[in-house]
Amino acid sequence: MQHAQGTALKPGGVFARLDAFPARLHSQHLHGRISQKRIKQPNRIRPAAHAGHEVIGQAAFPLHDLGADFPADDGLEIAHHDRVGKRPQGRAQDVVRVFQVLNPVFERGVDRVLQGLRAVGDRDDLGAEELASLQKTLGSLGGFVLWKVAPAPAENELGEAVLFRADTQYHRITVTEGDGARHLRFDRSHQSAISLEDPYESRIRYPDYMHLAMALKPDAERVLVLGLGGGAITKRFWRDYPGVTVDTVEIDPVVAEVARKYFWLPEDERSRVYIEDARRYVQSTGETYDIVIVDAYYADALPFHLTTDEFLREIKAVMAPDGVLAYNVISTTEGHGSDLFRSMYRTAEGVWNDIWVFPIGIGEDGVAETRRNIIVLATDTRVTEDVLRDTIASRVDGMVSIDGFAEMADDLYVAPVEVADVPLLTDSHAPTVSLIQVQ
Repeated sequence: MQHAQGTALKPGGVFARLDAFPARLHSQHLHGRISQKRIKQPNRIRPAAHAGHEVIGQAAFPLHDLGADFPADDGLEIAHHDRVGKRPQGRAQDVVRVFQVLNPVFERGVDRVLQGLRAVGDRDDLGAEELASLQKTLGSLGGFVLWKVAPAPAENELGEAVLFRADTQYHRITVTEGDGARHLRFDRSHQSAISLEDPYESRIRYPDYMHLAMALKPDAERVLVLGLGGGAITKRFWRDYPGVTVDTVEIDPVVAEVARKYFWLPEDERSRVYIEDARRYVQSTGETYDIVIVDAYYADALPFHLTTDEFLREIKAVMAPDGVLAYNVISTTEGHGSDLFRSMYRTAEGVWNDIWVFPIGIGEDGVAETRRNIIVLATDTRVTEDVLRDTIASRVDGMVSIDGFAEMADDLYVAPVEVADVPLLTDSHAPTVSLIQVQ
């Protein structure tokens, strides 16, 4: 990539402008794990149980494969022959040079790389002063300031009124309103849409499919949601099942505030939000959950450290023995573009006994090669296909009020899933960037 300078950064594309940084940060400056940042909690957003302040981790950036996939002695040629690569011992977090970043999106990505690696690396922490110095360097290059509210236009390109826009270290967050709905976008990715007449009604279909987990665990009392967005999953579980407590983990405190202010996120003892990296929360929580829902897409990518065998086993360790995992994957089920789904399937079936797959809308169109949201349910609870279909058709004995829930059984995908040609996702090898196709 000798000519990366001047190239626009696009989803799935290459770097934006990069210039050589005149000084070297040697490996000892970046050795081991990256410390967590701590901030004071926003109003009514709870810290993790083990923290005195809010603990902010970082999701992995789509360029994590720089560390995961390059041979030990290889590096990536950037502009002006600057290099980012691995030390000979092959540890992805041993970054050997920091370079000037003039594109704010890529800057956020560098931070995600360092903090995401922290979730799967050694247990040695950088000192707080070193981390602060590093982040100050990354934040000052090019004069970009994180956590700023960007000037918002009156309308977006779709003609929707712009209510809020802000750049955080994770996303450009935009809240818009139009055609009777309120929308949340991370960069250009449509995250949430709710009806203004009924803020519990999602205009995006896949959050409703997460309630399929109730068909496998109808007596659920504790639900963990990893990824908040506009809160469509959290608040519907909170409203529809009065006996259920919902804990939600969101890495970006601005997202939590947006969900509270613009999307009617409930706040009480049955709906608690923790500002933390999802994997860090799972690793440290002392709670046990009946249902765990993973909806962790940010902008146009899926954090690699939330896809691996090790992570799924960590989730299982905090689940009840008959608990259920519900995971949102964007993929095709067969053919071109199915590698991510099939890799996730292969990884999950090594952890749980039964995997149930619901590609949304496949019962209607019957096209396995269509890219769509796929809800993957994983559990050790043994049920037959007929029993599962009957339970869904009955709306779990009338418990589930989601419109069209009974018809979701039509989307149950029972064809064999071929996994021989896709990788098992692990902390040392999870090439989600090459597998994913988010448009």
